[in-house]
Amino acid sequence: MRIVLAGNPNSGKTTLFNSLTGSTAKVGNWPGVTIEKKEGLILGNHDLMLTDLPGIYSLTPYTLEEDIARNVLLSESVDCIINIVDASNIERNLYLTSQLMDLKIPMIIVLNMMDVVTKRGDKIDISKLELQLGHPIIEMVATKHKGIEKIVPLLKQASKRSPSTMVWFDKVVMGAIHNLQSIAHCGEYDAIKVLERDPQFTSKLSTEQLENAERIIEEIESFYQDESKSIVVNQRYQQVDKIVKNIMVKADEKITVTDRIDRIVMHRFFALPIFFIIMALIYYISITSVGDLTIGWVEGLISWIQVQGETLLVGLGASEIIIRLIIDGIIGSIGSIFVFVPQLMILFFFLSLLEDSGYMSRI
Repeated sequence: MRIVLAGNPNSGKTTLFNSLTGSTAKVGNWPGVTIEKKEGLILGNHDLMLTDLPGIYSLTPYTLEEDIARNVLLSESVDCIINIVDASNIERNLYLTSQLMDLKIPMIIVLNMMDVVTKRGDKIDISKLELQLGHPIIEMVATKHKGIEKIVPLLKQASKRSPSTMVWFDKVVMGAIHNLQSIAHCGEYDAIKVLERDPQFTSKLSTEQLENAERIIEEIESFYQDESKSIVVNQRYQQVDKIVKNIMVKADEKITVTDRIDRIVMHRFFALPIFFIIMALIYYISITSVGDLTIGWVEGLISWIQVQGETLLVGLGASEIIIRLIIDGIIGSIGSIFVFVPQLMILFFFLSLLEDSGYMSRI
């Protein structure tokens, strides 16, 4: 049985893969690229081969990782998908879930990081989500190996389950998809890709099929006054948003000290004046106050090195020209530059703090 593990980057895929396969995993590269490929038998189950797909946000191939993942799902015989979802960021993760469901491949949805959800005080109605998506759902905390034992029994029952009947689009778009299925003689997933004008799928159509498909696509775009790809994306996100609102109860958000600071420094009127004050303060500390003290320390160090160097050279019997060249020319020149290094280090330290905090990119 061929199983693939799919999910967003940093959703806990690698942790789950390692827990399921242990030391049986083989690490290589996907054909023609340097992206790592991991495969392994699930522990205690020699008939269950698990492939860890690259972390992706979508099956629309904007990146090499997404291209690899889609090709595996479309061109290789996959019996079941384990879709790992970061439950603490469920809205973003369910977008990929919606695309995986279009493939009509048996799937298990694993809600990872449920401990983070609980810690925040949020609640997810698993039964309701399972009913809406039409796939079995497992709550899991991969780092603590909680819930992992439920996966294998569900995998063995995967082929017995019917595909989900979840609809992600409104009647107008679904009507266009059905028409495209008739024109292209293809399944629903391929028709959605034709609607998005995906070249991998439109290239398979004959000239007549392409012309008929284009008429349907243009009608949809005219109706919504938007590009077909944007229509598909927007309706997916709208449906995901409805699902999340229906199955999730969020705790009352507490205003933290960070939130209060954020409101002040990002204020629509005060943000720029505060930014200039912060930059002036950094300049004052780096160049004028603390930075100025470092100049004296560095100059003293350079002078000491020059005195010791001159004493050493005199002891070695060096000529006056050589002494002046080394002491005043080389050491003196390097020292005159090095004297400003501590100031620059302080300046870049504070700038790095602002950059890493996300302040610089948001101002």
